[in-house]
Amino acid sequence: MVGCGDLILLEKGFLFSCFYSFTQDILRSLTETTATITISKNNIEVAINFSESFTAQNTFYRGRFYLIEQYAAQRDDIVINTTGQVQKNGENGYEIFVFRGNGLLVHGKSIHSLAIEYSS
Repeated sequence: MVGCGDLILLEKGFLFSCFYSFTQDILRSLTETTATITISKNNIEVAINFSESFTAQNTFYRGRFYLIEQYAAQRDDIVINTTGQVQKNGENGYEIFVFRGNGLLVHGKSIHSLAIEYSS
């Protein structure tokens, strides 16, 4: 386990990770079917990846990753909870590959909840 303040990572297999992020440019890559959210804290950078296999299994997420950025833009900081597979990426970096829709919460809210919140 790597701990750095509010950033917690378990390095083996599948895990639950909670990240605290300042909201500066967290959404680094965005297409209709993929997204990468990059956050950092205490000189550790974590890329959270949602591949095409993620959106193939979770079709509701297609075209809705922008909701994360929209939510973050309205706050000074957000909490992102993910469940996925972690890999070390360089000396101070990690990547998390999320496979299931319930593997992502933004400030305790699912993408479904964010979509409803912004539709009204």
